[in-house]
Amino acid sequence: MHLPTNKSRKNALSAALAPAHPVDADPHMHLMIFAKPQVPTLADIALALQHEARNLEIDRINSTPLGDPLNQKRLDHTFEPIEKWLAEFEATGEYNVIDDPAAPHRDLAVFQPDGEQEQYPIIESFNAVCATYMLIAEDREHDPAPIDGLRKLANKIKYDMPMHVRDLQAARASIAWMREVSKPITPAEFSEYTKEIQRRAALAKHAKE
Repeated sequence: MHLPTNKSRKNALSAALAPAHPVDADPHMHLMIFAKPQVPTLADIALALQHEARNLEIDRINSTPLGDPLNQKRLDHTFEPIEKWLAEFEATGEYNVIDDPAAPHRDLAVFQPDGEQEQYPIIESFNAVCATYMLIAEDREHDPAPIDGLRKLANKIKYDMPMHVRDLQAARASIAWMREVSKPITPAEFSEYTKEIQRRAALAKHAKE
């Protein structure tokens, strides 16, 4: 069997790569195809280092317990809107309502956290918080009873039942317990809990349809 020489192999390769029909070639095309990789500038290196440092910082924050001062703002962001609403309701005996988009001629109780344009449904929000911490209590073997204060308050709002100071005190006790239980949990772990609650809610909604 005759093996092709280096020259014949080179010619065969050239023929295979050649276009079927002649085209006007760019005389500088080979320079672009076989150009050496561009050497990064100092600005490119600095930007890459900043991006890496930012990612490392995000990882550090997400793996640091919520009770750490580094994550205090996250913990406050979760509970301060509810705490402020409780204080305002206790002082005025009133809360805001809008027309319920899902049910004409029915009011929807809402609250609006400071610095935000969007209004959130009180009952749905309170129940979501309670469901999340019920899951946390089950997973971490805590007594979930303290959650009842906030849950019962949500039910009283839902059914337009009379509310008393003791109801608000019980809701505050729920929030205080949730804050305490949150301290050893990392943001990454908390995110997994909330995703699981959202998954369960989606499944429950699908089952009703």
